[in-house]
Amino acid sequence: MVLSKWKTAAALATMLVFSGAAVAWADIYWECEQVVRGEGRRDKKKTIRNYYTPDRTRVDIGENVMIADFKTMTGYVLNTRDKMFLEMKMDAVGKIPEGLKEEIEARPTEETKEIAGYTCRKYRVTLMGREYEQWISKEVEGYRELKAINDRLTQVIRDNPLFQMGIVGRMHKLDGFPVRTVMELEGGLTKTITLTKVVRKPIRQKVFRVPKGYKPPY
Repeated sequence: MVLSKWKTAAALATMLVFSGAAVAWADIYWECEQVVRGEGRRDKKKTIRNYYTPDRTRVDIGENVMIADFKTMTGYVLNTRDKMFLEMKMDAVGKIPEGLKEEIEARPTEETKEIAGYTCRKYRVTLMGREYEQWISKEVEGYRELKAINDRLTQVIRDNPLFQMGIVGRMHKLDGFPVRTVMELEGGLTKTITLTKVVRKPIRQKVFRVPKGYKPPY
């Protein structure tokens, strides 16, 4: 794998995985279905899996896996296809590009509807000059835990707006758990991410370790 590609993955991972902190509540696991759809194209589907504990988080997005360990402030990016991993210190993210310093904007609307069994309110969200819609609900199990994590990270989020890319980094502005996200992509494509499962249960610590046999890219 090309090193520059891993550097890009590292930047994305820093944005996405820095979204947890110590909180004395239950571990949380949830799944979302992502569908990319376009006229004349076959739908592309994947399952996104999220693991949250008071000290660690893991997000599985297809062949890419992102792990954050808040006891050691260390992040990992895994590529399951190439069996490679990249390690980084989460408190040393480097210089933030100017275009990413803008605060996320989230505007609630009056529109509501039921999605995946939850009563949701529609939000218009703007980040890095792009607008998309999110359907938010406070009825989702585990919402209180994630809200508490977000509140504990207020200063971190303020110091580094990149962290707003993660789910917890947005919750103080969304006031609920995202149940559905709809984004318009280039080429007439639409990406829809919908919550399909969420449970509060103990998560085994090995989930947050780099598997044996994985090697760094250099």
